[in-house]
Amino acid sequence: MKRNEINGTFLSADPSLKNTALIWGTIENGVIKPLAHMISTTDKVKGEKVMIDMVNRARKTIENIISTVTLVSPDFTFSEIPSGSQSLSGAKSAALSCSYIALLGADCVISTPGEVKKATGNKRTATKEDIMDWAEKQFPDYDFPRKGDGTMVKGKCEHICDALAVVESGILKMVS
Repeated sequence: MKRNEINGTFLSADPSLKNTALIWGTIENGVIKPLAHMISTTDKVKGEKVMIDMVNRARKTIENIISTVTLVSPDFTFSEIPSGSQSLSGAKSAALSCSYIALLGADCVISTPGEVKKATGNKRTATKEDIMDWAEKQFPDYDFPRKGDGTMVKGKCEHICDALAVVESGILKMVS
């Protein structure tokens, strides 16, 4: 398949336990056109038992993913897979992220963090700021959350920009 032959709606995810970014839009002749996004944010509830808290946080993100998949009815889904973790909490987050990806369907195009960084034209050592700069240049008309001074809100935009870079990485995989 050639890039200019890719057309349809997309949904892309940057999953994690705390902040899962979902962005959707269209791909027209291989050109990514983001339309909207949401970030499913879940904070730990103090005093709640750890596993009950995790179930409640996962439930909220799962509900958001399912409702977004239903709303968008995407032709293509994309996601970044988490890299390995050395801590228990990181492993739990990675496991939940994998279950979130499963909700995107069997045809979800999955990219590693290294593939996502490379797809933005940067080397595998690209920083979150590098990916945010790439997204801002690629999608100058997109309504990224911004501060009063016009700069991107890093805590939100880093996840949105990652999800956009995941689409680019996925398209590159589709045409290779």
